[in-house]
Amino acid sequence: MLQRHATDYWIRNRSIDVSIKELIGPVTVHWHEFYEIELILSGGGTYHIDGIDYEIRPGCLFVMSPSSFHKIIFRENTKLINLMFTVDMCDADYLCQIFGEEPHRMLTLPDSEVCFFHILAKDMVSNLQDSVRYLSQELNCILGKIGMLAGKRTEGLHNSSVQYALLYLQNHFTENISLEDAAKIANYASNYFGNRFKEYTGVPFKRYLTNLRFSFAEKLLLNSDLSITQICYRAGFGDYSNFVSEFKKRHGVSPRTYRKSFPDCI
Repeated sequence: MLQRHATDYWIRNRSIDVSIKELIGPVTVHWHEFYEIELILSGGGTYHIDGIDYEIRPGCLFVMSPSSFHKIIFRENTKLINLMFTVDMCDADYLCQIFGEEPHRMLTLPDSEVCFFHILAKDMVSNLQDSVRYLSQELNCILGKIGMLAGKRTEGLHNSSVQYALLYLQNHFTENISLEDAAKIANYASNYFGNRFKEYTGVPFKRYLTNLRFSFAEKLLLNSDLSITQICYRAGFGDYSNFVSEFKKRHGVSPRTYRKSFPDCI
């Protein structure tokens, strides 16, 4: 059964939460309304994210966006750092650099970097009741380091306005978003933004947004028992008939048949 982790329930101050904990056994498939970082300190198992299986080892770092679906099997007692935060808690540059157009990132860190993250995480845990601004600065240090380790430039780089629009879409694609809305985020005129967006992503804005929604709908089909109608609207589609018709064009089968072809996913 798919679980939605809501910000108000999982993040104690509704902005950021940090913990260092030990887990064993399965964590059922879920997705968040927020961003999550998990760094494995010890233990092992399997991390399943967006259809990809990763072996859990010490030093594995997982970064998930709100559009990422994941489940975990800890086959032995596993110690990890867990960091959950909302998009307004950090510098958007870092998120743009880490994710690009991907819903998640996975890195394997050397021992020296694991130590760096561990020290910062312990300090954040001890200061969770203090200034949110201080925690935000530490979070930016962590995200900047992840960007560097991922081979992304984090100093002296001003991301294009299109990247900010992509980040906005990553967090709001299920809502009623127009080209004009995204252009305002990018601080461009609509026509100019539409051209820049296509140059950057390779597809027009509307198709990119539709692709995001279909990707999310496919994950819901395979990881939940929601009805097809519920999935249509949860993914941001406003017309059920058009959703089913376009789904058939993409996959050659209806959403219901597509779900039945993967009986072990739910």
